[in-house]
Amino acid sequence: MLLFCLCIVTISFPCHCQGQKNNTKNSNFKQFVSSFETILPSINFKKFVSNKKHKDFLMSSKDAIRYLDMKMKDLYYWEGDEAMDPPHTVTQEKVDCTPTGVFKYSLNDSILILCTYQYKGEQDTTFVHLNTFNLKGKLLQKCFVGGNRNNPSEVISFVVLDRAHFKVFYFEENEEKVKRKAATYYYTIDYEITQQGHFIQKTKTSKNSLKDEVNYYYNYRANSDDPMNKY
Repeated sequence: MLLFCLCIVTISFPCHCQGQKNNTKNSNFKQFVSSFETILPSINFKKFVSNKKHKDFLMSSKDAIRYLDMKMKDLYYWEGDEAMDPPHTVTQEKVDCTPTGVFKYSLNDSILILCTYQYKGEQDTTFVHLNTFNLKGKLLQKCFVGGNRNNPSEVISFVVLDRAHFKVFYFEENEEKVKRKAATYYYTIDYEITQQGHFIQKTKTSKNSLKDEVNYYYNYRANSDDPMNKY
């Protein structure tokens, strides 16, 4: 009889511990998500971040690795300075670049959308992603929707049209600039988010002309020809 009771206790312990582990993991994810500002679609990303009242936060490297599927090497970059005098030694500094949490909203009862931003010093590279998660904190998919992808001749931004649709704007320098008629070209790609949290590319437009240099379209400008101002 004693042996039988001991066996039952031994078998029960692992199940109890697994439950505690899952509850802790879910609790940690809820705490992580609670730091994101809640928005109601639709939004123009440029206009949203230009508002000084909006609240973003710098996430911890631990959370970036745990939830955004990032590696430690993704969370820093090296910044170097070369001495003017011989022997022209180069000093390097390790610079932190953990992502910033920007906003969140619910796609449905089981899928969350989180927007994150990351700046890396090499050529002022920026990355903005929309990330889909289930309620247990599993990253389902991420989509690059803003920044410049290490290309100073490119500006990318987006608008959230509704909970399941968004439009990405790609601004590119016109390298020919024939008679300065068009300093910049832009095109758009429409995306849909499925009820399971996956991104589907829908339509892509042809290129259109804009008069100003590409960097002019990096920030929100209310009285400009920026096509994003329609949203």
